[in-house]
Amino acid sequence: MIVVSDTSPLVNLAAVGQLELLHLLYGKVLLPQVVRQEVEAGVRKMPTNAAVLSAPWLETRSVQNQSLVTRLMIEIDLGEAEAIVLATEAKASFVLMDDQDGRHVAKREGVRTVGLIGVLVEAKKAGCLTAIRPVLDQLRTKVDFWMSDRLYELALRQAGE
Repeated sequence: MIVVSDTSPLVNLAAVGQLELLHLLYGKVLLPQVVRQEVEAGVRKMPTNAAVLSAPWLETRSVQNQSLVTRLMIEIDLGEAEAIVLATEAKASFVLMDDQDGRHVAKREGVRTVGLIGVLVEAKKAGCLTAIRPVLDQLRTKVDFWMSDRLYELALRQAGE
């Protein structure tokens, strides 16, 4: 399985000490070059980003189709655009992405997406986490990851909590 990630799932999982879930679930994860640069730029503000930069199972790749990246950037930011394009180029199973506009564009481009909360639910079902509630609570309080109460409750139901 090939998986590509945008910045948000990486830095938020790292911030709550759960970055390794991606490796346990997917093995190697691909990052567009610009996503790596975004993570590097955020190290001062979020020291936990260093875990992303040192993870040997994260592989940085350059995106080839820059004209498609430019076209997508009319609607979304550079990191999301490169993640979507890399996912198409690498024939990825999906791209890890939280941004709603990015997810909408990915769907239109034929790229499946999974968000951070979906990763947590999958990790619980795979036995990599005993409970997702503590992680969801940390995301809300420690890193100010926004999720609606409805999504919070839905994730708990899907995880059997």
